[in-house]
Amino acid sequence: MELSLRRHSLALSCPLIPLCGLSDEVFLKNGDRLTGTVKTTTDGKLILETSYTGEIGIKIADIQRVTTDKPVSVTLEMTKRR
Repeated sequence: MELSLRRHSLALSCPLIPLCGLSDEVFLKNGDRLTGTVKTTTDGKLILETSYTGEIGIKIADIQRVTTDKPVSVTLEMTKRR
């Protein structure tokens, strides 16, 4: 009976797996959170592809943090201090 209960628990939770953790998240300084797939950064903006609006550009200065479960490459531009 215990094994049967485990199978039912697993069967009930499997449909929920695609809803969790498969999107990148962009947290904005104003408290908003956007989900989608981070594509690139260009001209001071992060490009996020969403299922609801396609690609959108978000000013990097407005971003508090970004989370993703895929490997990403980050390039920092160094500026000369005066």
